[in-house]
Amino acid sequence: MTKCLAKKKKKKRKKRQRKKKQRKKEKRKKGKKEKEKEKEKEKEKEKEKEKEKEKKKEKEKRKEVKKRRRRRRRRNVFIGGIRLKPGCVQQIPRAAPPRERGAAAAPGRRRWGPSGRARASLASGLKQELFHRHKEAQQSCRPHNLPLLRAAQQREMEAVEQRIREEQRMMDEKIVLELDQKVIDQQSTLEKAGVSGFYITTNPQELTLQMNLLELIRKLQQKEAQAEKAYS
Repeated sequence: MTKCLAKKKKKKRKKRQRKKKQRKKEKRKKGKKEKEKEKEKEKEKEKEKEKEKEKKKEKEKRKEVKKRRRRRRRRNVFIGGIRLKPGCVQQIPRAAPPRERGAAAAPGRRRWGPSGRARASLASGLKQELFHRHKEAQQSCRPHNLPLLRAAQQREMEAVEQRIREEQRMMDEKIVLELDQKVIDQQSTLEKAGVSGFYITTNPQELTLQMNLLELIRKLQQKEAQAEKAYS
């Protein structure tokens, strides 16, 4: 009986130990999983932060672009429906700022200056003067004038024509030299063959006919020489 009890106790201990080991393993697994989840959450947070930074950068870029556009619009001065370039505006003197009105002006004093009609005439005169000055400034800002451009184009055309003429002359000289060489070759072949009755020509068709005739004469001469050798 005692032995049976001891065996039962051992079995129970072993079961308890196994259960403890299993619990420890499960705890370790849970801890690993939790750590992995925490790491994933941290990565997601970092990604979100990076996205937010990129969005902020894009917003800043858009703001800078808008500022540049506003500056360009401010630079473009319009006087009487005429757009003045920023480079040319520096040459045109700007009008003085208008006088303060109402409470800013000294009370009890009379406003000095020209009347309404005089002001209108002054404004129209100022507009005309500004328009003329703007035109002059635009012309001075241009990198070239029309007559200079036309002269440069004419020079270029003349240079191209001269180049074409030189190339044509070189080609003509080459053709003449080739024809002279052909005539010299023809004379030498006629002298070597000892043939008379042929005339010197530069026509390619006549040249081919003459060369064919010369070949026939040579063949006949060779046949005659062979026949003489056979008879002898």
